[in-house]
Amino acid sequence: MISHSALVDVLGLESLSEEEQEQRLTEVAQMVYDDVVIHALDILPEEMQYELDAEIAGSDDTSTATLGYFQRTISDFDTMVSQSLSRVLSVMGVEAVL
Repeated sequence: MISHSALVDVLGLESLSEEEQEQRLTEVAQMVYDDVVIHALDILPEEMQYELDAEIAGSDDTSTATLGYFQRTISDFDTMVSQSLSRVLSVMGVEAVL
């Protein structure tokens, strides 16, 4: 995974205030999360999607529950996240080696 400071560098956010950096990083994190969910649901069998729905229904934090489920059930989840980050950065016009 890429570190916080490395992501700040890759995105060219060094000159922004910490508050602005955090805002931009939060936006990027949301885009990566959305991309991961889309791709994970594409590969998840239907019965596992029902399990995910049940797990989310019993959670106060659906994002954390969703990512936790994917981490437990998708063997190459870390690779999926890295690929999603690469796709998001590419859409943003940022070339980075992750």
